[in-house]
Amino acid sequence: MSLAQLTPKLLSSLETSGCLGTWETDLANGIVYPSKRFAQFLGLPTHCVAEGVPLSALVEGVHEADRERVGALVHEAHLTAGHFEAEFRTLGHSGLTHWVAARGQVEKDDQGQGLRCRGIVIDLNGMRRLAVVTQKVVQPLPGCLLAEGGVGSAGVVVVDPGSHGSRPLGG
Repeated sequence: MSLAQLTPKLLSSLETSGCLGTWETDLANGIVYPSKRFAQFLGLPTHCVAEGVPLSALVEGVHEADRERVGALVHEAHLTAGHFEAEFRTLGHSGLTHWVAARGQVEKDDQGQGLRCRGIVIDLNGMRRLAVVTQKVVQPLPGCLLAEGGVGSAGVVVVDPGSHGSRPLGG
């Protein structure tokens, strides 16, 4: 099976997982074609998957607090025919806020001008919920500090109050 045959099946499988969406932007016309899942993240109607939506409608689906920053990053990527990468909140159909990570790349023509931007968006809500639960459940033992790396043998430092120093657990 060729990559061209595999790609639609792979994207469909990933989207079915519920945590991944995709998009393609026609830069000449300013129309975005989001996948069904990405449209849901943004609170867009499902008919926009086939018909596309203006870029402004996509940006409106970004949480108000993140909208200006994300809009500027999108504009910069399109203007420079470059790369887009951001974490931001979206407003779903029911008003549910989703944290997502998006990455995209502008494809260029022979003159270096942007033709289209394609990318993926990953729902981070599950990972963020896990981080919150982990912070609530994992309490450091007296004399131990959790390093920023998280929980695990590399993330625990034993503090010896008598020596005014610290050492990695097991070190």
